[in-house]
Amino acid sequence: MNCIDGIEGVLRCILGEFQERYVTGTLDDSDFIPNLRVVIDGAARFLEQNEEIGIAPAILQNVMHQACKKWWMEFANTQRAKDAEEDKESPSGDSQEYLDHYFDHIYYHGTYPD
Repeated sequence: MNCIDGIEGVLRCILGEFQERYVTGTLDDSDFIPNLRVVIDGAARFLEQNEEIGIAPAILQNVMHQACKKWWMEFANTQRAKDAEEDKESPSGDSQEYLDHYFDHIYYHGTYPD
């Protein structure tokens, strides 16, 4: 296993723990999504401080951001489908484009979009 695989693997395990807490309803979007960024940025900072590892922090940040967003959007879509089956009004009945914007806005700004 090379360094990037090890770092990415540990990062995915940590983020997976956050995902489990999110799914159980312990965290809401405004807690969950910024915490993902904290973990990802922390790993990137480690790479910046250890240049001898030879991995560009921006690449890791981008890969992990996209992986987290993909997982969150799949979860949001599953919840929408579940709510539709139960005939509930779904606050997440928004388009995929809006969900993409919603995730990124919270990820980069730490707050819900206006």
